[in-house]
Amino acid sequence: MDSDEYDALPRRRSGIGIVIVVSFLTSAVVSLGVVLGLPRLGWVAPVSEAAPESTNVVQVPSVTGMPSETAGEVLETRRLRVVVRERRPSPSVQENVVLEQTPLAGSRVPSGSEVTVVVSAGPPQIAVPDVSGKPVEEARGLITSAGLRVAGITESGTGPAGTVTATNPAIGTVITPDQSVTIVATPAAPPGVVVPEVVGLNSRRARQVLEQAGFVIGRMAYSYNEDHGPYIVLRQSAAAGTTLPSGATIDLVVNEGE
Repeated sequence: MDSDEYDALPRRRSGIGIVIVVSFLTSAVVSLGVVLGLPRLGWVAPVSEAAPESTNVVQVPSVTGMPSETAGEVLETRRLRVVVRERRPSPSVQENVVLEQTPLAGSRVPSGSEVTVVVSAGPPQIAVPDVSGKPVEEARGLITSAGLRVAGITESGTGPAGTVTATNPAIGTVITPDQSVTIVATPAAPPGVVVPEVVGLNSRRARQVLEQAGFVIGRMAYSYNEDHGPYIVLRQSAAAGTTLPSGATIDLVVNEGE
């Protein structure tokens, strides 16, 4: 070994010592960092895949009573999606207005969740029932049972008395419950009249009583009964107390005269 190499030896040893000391200090710092939970030099903690709750969970707004289009826009601003589950008739809420929502307003749900709504289809639609040819009172009941109202009865046309010939609106027309139906029917039969008792009366007096009650004297036959005087009514074709339409015909059997 020459003198130059020998002179440099101490300096090399000193450099090695410095390296050892630095390595020792670095290891100590790392160990301390592990104990204290500090991140290693140059090491970045991994970011959790789950976003913070404040950005991943949203509060459901109230959209009940809003038009469905507006409700969709409001929910979209909250990163929610609207889904129409049902269109339900409502007599009091306009068409396309939200009646119900699920989840309810104030609920907290994940961003991107669906909010299902029930939307009004407007007033229910009802078809005027077929009541043609039915008696007026039966037709009235059928129309009322269908959820409609009878506005009145108009007499028109020919056919059996008190029979429905048409409706206004026409049979089968689809209307709402707030609309009413007018029944068109043939004129009703005259009100019934109670037949008076004329047996035992003189035929002339019997005729007066029956005509005053609104009846017409029909055929008048004769028979003999010795227990009654001449021209006394023995029988009448319609029994006393029964009800007949005004203008009905009543036949009489009268005792023969002398």
